[in-house]
Parts: sequence; C-alpha cells; structure tokens
Amino acid sequence: MMNGLFTHTASIRSLFSFVVLLFAGVALAQPTPIMTEDFGGGAPMGWTTSDLSGGVGVWTWCDDPAQAIGDGCVNNWAAYSNQHDGAFLSATGSNGFMVMDSDALGGLGTNHQVVLNTTSMDFSMANEVWLKFESLIGVFGVPTLDNAVVRVSLDNTNWTTFNFVDIVLGASGNPGVERWTVNPEITVLDISSVAANQGTVYIQWFWEGNYEYYWLLDDLAVYDEDPSQLFFPLNDMQVDPFFSIAPNAQTPAGQEVPISFLADVSNQGLNNATGVDLTVTVNDGATDVFTESFTYGAIEADSVAENQSFAGTFTPSGPAGTVYTATYSIASDSTDEQAGNDSQSFIFMSTDSTFAKEMGATRGVLPADSNWDAGEAHSWGFGNYFQTPNGAGKFARTVTFGINNAADIMDQILFLKLYLWDDADANNNAEASERTELANTLYQVTGSEVANELMTMKWSDLSGVPVDIPLIDGGRYIVAMEFVAPNDLVTVNMASSDDFNYSAQVFQDITVDMEAQPYLATMIIVNDPINTEAYEQGGFGDGIVPCLRFSVGDESLTTAKEILGDHEVSLTPNPASDFIQLSINLEEPAQGLKGKMLTLDGKVVRSFAFGDVQQMTETISVSELPAGSYFLHLSNKNVSATKRFMIVK
Repeated sequence: MMNGLFTHTASIRSLFSFVVLLFAGVALAQPTPIMTEDFGGGAPMGWTTSDLSGGVGVWTWCDDPAQAIGDGCVNNWAAYSNQHDGAFLSATGSNGFMVMDSDALGGLGTNHQVVLNTTSMDFSMANEVWLKFESLIGVFGVPTLDNAVVRVSLDNTNWTTFNFVDIVLGASGNPGVERWTVNPEITVLDISSVAANQGTVYIQWFWEGNYEYYWLLDDLAVYDEDPSQLFFPLNDMQVDPFFSIAPNAQTPAGQEVPISFLADVSNQGLNNATGVDLTVTVNDGATDVFTESFTYGAIEADSVAENQSFAGTFTPSGPAGTVYTATYSIASDSTDEQAGNDSQSFIFMSTDSTFAKEMGATRGVLPADSNWDAGEAHSWGFGNYFQTPNGAGKFARTVTFGINNAADIMDQILFLKLYLWDDADANNNAEASERTELANTLYQVTGSEVANELMTMKWSDLSGVPVDIPLIDGGRYIVAMEFVAPNDLVTVNMASSDDFNYSAQVFQDITVDMEAQPYLATMIIVNDPINTEAYEQGGFGDGIVPCLRFSVGDESLTTAKEILGDHEVSLTPNPASDFIQLSINLEEPAQGLKGKMLTLDGKVVRSFAFGDVQQMTETISVSELPAGSYFLHLSNKNVSATKRFMIVK
C-alpha cells in the first residue's frame, strides 16, 4: 500500500452473516447480490484510505491477526482480543479483512477522521440499493453515533451519512453499555435515497475517534432489494451482554448487600415480538432461592429495551462456601429461532472472610504509555471498591495481589494500601482529601513471581508494623496497589481478571437506581505523584478488575505490643509436604502463647495452645492439608508473629 492507495486485487466471493438498522419487509424470493467483496488476499484495487484530520491514521489489510500476517494487523491484538471471543467472526474472516486500529494511534490532540473509500460503482439499473457488511468495533471515549458511520456520495465530495450502530457514553466518559459491538455486527442499510438509479456512486466507511480500540470490516455486498431475510431470523429475542451482576464475586458471609437486577433485551428478529417476559432466577446449588419476572409486552423488531430495574432484590444468606448462579432468561409468544442467546448467567459466592471482585487472574493490565506526559514517570494505582455493612468488630487482616511482569521490575517496591473513603462531593471519585490511609504494606519484587499467581501478605500500619485494621459499619473501602515509578521506562503490570463485567451493575446503581452510596467496582489513578491525585471510578471500563482482595475476621490477630522477628520464630522446611517444624527462641518467656494456622482467605484450619514458652521446637503434621499457601499466627497479650509457608504435594 502506497500513499493511501490500495493496489492489491481482491478475489470476489459471496458472503453471509451480521446486525440490522433498517428493514423494508421480507422478500418472497431469495435476494442475490449485485456486488460482493470479501477482502480475500488484500484490499480492492483502487480503493483509497486517508485521515481527513491531517493525521496518519489509515485502513489496512490483515490476514491473520494472531500472527500479524498482512500489511497492517491490530498492534495490541493479544491484549484486547479476549474481549471479543479471541477472533473476528465474520463469515470469511479467515481469508482477511480490513482494519482501522485507533488504539495504535494513541491519544491525539485532535480526533482522527479515517476513511475507507470505494471506487465508483454503477447502480443505474437498481431501483433500490441495500448495503450489507460485517464489522467489529470497539470504542473507549467517543460514541459511535455520527462518528462510526457509512457515507454515500455521487461525486466523491458531498456525502450523506448513514448511522448503523449506537454505543453510547456512560458515567465518567466511558461507554455505559458495551465497549464492543456484537461479533460480528451484521449491518443491512437501505441507501436507496442516495444511490438508487445512479451511475456513479461512492461508499465510504468513516471513523472519528481518539484512542479507541479498532474497527474490523469484512464481507460487503450490495443488493437491489432488502436482503434482511438472508441474515436475520424472523423471531429472535435475546438477553444482551449488558446485565447487572452481584457487586462482588466473593463476599464474606454477613457482609452481603442486597443485589439488584437489570438486563437489556433486544429483538434481533424481523418480526415484532409480543408477550415478552424477562425472568431472573438465583440458585444456591440446590434450589432456586429467588425468582422474579418483568413483563415488557410488545417489543418492536430491531429495537432494544434497556435500563429497566427489577423491583425486587436478593440478599444472600447462605453459609460460607455457598456458590450462587443467577440467570436472566427471555421468553415471548413466538418460538425463538436462536435460543442460544435467550439467557445470560453469572456466579457469586459467600466466603469465610474474603472480599474479591474475581475468582482468579486471567490476564495482566497496565495503562498505555500515552496516558502519561512525555518524560513523566509511569506511576499509577489500581484498586477495587468494597463496602462493609456490618464492619464493627471486624478487622481487615490480609491483602492478596499479583504481578505479571516481575522480571521487568525486579527490586522495585509496590505499595498495597487500604483506604477508608468518604465521598464528600458525591462524584464517585476518591479525591486525595476524601480518603484516609489505614494500611500500607510494602512488597519488594523478587523477579521470580509468576504471572497470574496471587500472593497474600499481612496488612501493615503506616509505620510498617504488621497489624489488623479495625473496620466500621457502612465503611467504604478501596484496596489498591500503587507503583511509584522511578522513570518513564518502568511500570507494573497488575494481575487482573476479565471474567466479571461490572459495567451494568455500576451503571444501575449510579444512573438507574441513583443510589446515595453506589457500589462501585474499580478505581484508578494514572499520574505522578499518586498521593495528590483522585482515584477515578471505572478503571479500564469495569470489565477488567485487578486481583486485589482483602480478608476480614472477627477478632484482631495482631493486637500484640511486639512483633517477633525471624530470628525468634522460624518454620522449616518451607515449602513443606508432610510436616513443618516450628522453632521459638525468645529472650523472655511468652505466657499463654496460642497459635492459629490459616489459609490465604483467612479460614482457620488448625488451632494451638502452646502455654508458657521461651525456647521450643515442635513438629506439626500438615500431610492432610491440601497444597497451597498458609499462615501460622502466634500471639499472646504481649507478642505476635505471622509466618507464611507453602505446602506442596
């Protein structure tokens, strides 16, 4: 490709599959295309691309994004493709497609306006002109309406705009519904008002944006009658991917809050739907413990019913270890032709002591370089928001986290912090003046940490002494990892999860139900210095959450006056398989010394009463315990010690 002109001749094939904007009824005969383009082997001869803003953005051709085969594939495919099935699912995506990679351009002073133009086409014999294409679009800050569009012209100068997808902006400037279209988005547009019976017609795909994700385009076809029946079922109600989930994936028993429900539904069929009911059911693994339905009645073809909260809420009351599955399901008077999209489900659980937004790490995450000014140190913080409705008498004990680029940041210090937050201005962002730092645990990276494996440490007070932190009723807390970077070359890649999307739950709390204290998901700072900046809610869109957990307990394990050092208390071997040997060597006797062995999530698996101890060696069997990491905590009224060890099998 030279100077924005494509010179590769594409093969021509017929195509199938995508999402509709206009319908003109169902034809009796099968429509046949009068023009097709599947980008097999490259971009079409004579098609052009440019950036009307004067920038460098262009459309390129990609054959295999995972292997970066083609003249221009997505730069960050590995980082983003898991947000849309790991592939572009167009009908002929395997032989190549067009790409406009907004993310690769970074943050711009002026929005890009990148266009892909066809050569002149002759529709003089067509009384109607319908355009069909398949695409995948991901946005971050600029809505698609009037910005990601098709334009049609008779002179390649004056253009008529046709919208075909609407991803709106939500709270904090992030898309409030979904960052991505469906995959693929099948579009059928009636462009007859401009193109019918015209001998010279140009079609253009136009995208105005700024540091969005990307637009993938494939499988074009032009028809002289409405081809909707080829690509869309007559009857197809679906529960959309935008649905509210529980505020946490894991919540300690006794700290649960009422869970509200909301799910957008859409009629993807060509017929109007009647008798539409949306039902939500919660099952505790043995029985349905909550069911409620909402009646929509009639929903027109090609329309979305959105932002409707269910009247009832569900508060989990099962014992620790209960895993719940909630399912939204849609039904109507007609038999659904695509039943596979009639439901959406999510899980959540009650724990002994753990607050978490996830069930395990799936990926790492870090901001793009363009989020910092040139030469600015790449400091940033990422955190999760939690509430303790019944916090009085409870203590925050441990923090769990993970890092995914240990070798890159060997010997660097991470700050694990617990903040109490009072949102005085009710803007859902935690300004520096609104957050009180309760704990600050330092972790020095060894370089051997394994990506997506989590570690747990005791909370430390602001002087560095390991301590449990008393909590309060109705407390609003942020558990965060902060990295104060030495320069603009180094930053931390935090272990995270994209298995839980909190966008709808946060949107419901803030915008629909207008809660006075909405239950938020992620909080982020990208700036230097961190301690003067606000944690802004939303993070990477609430669909990526950091693996930052904290555990709570009924009584403080570290109210002792003196923390015993490694020379006074030791555990060997570590790791262990059958036994550990506890050695104690104190200058003064410790009277009434007790011990507890705990899992990483704070569950007590063994208790000990050692009595009065000054020097002692005791062998403790661990052969019956499962492999994993544990703490052994020793304490009396004067001293305490917490030792972490591993069991391997």
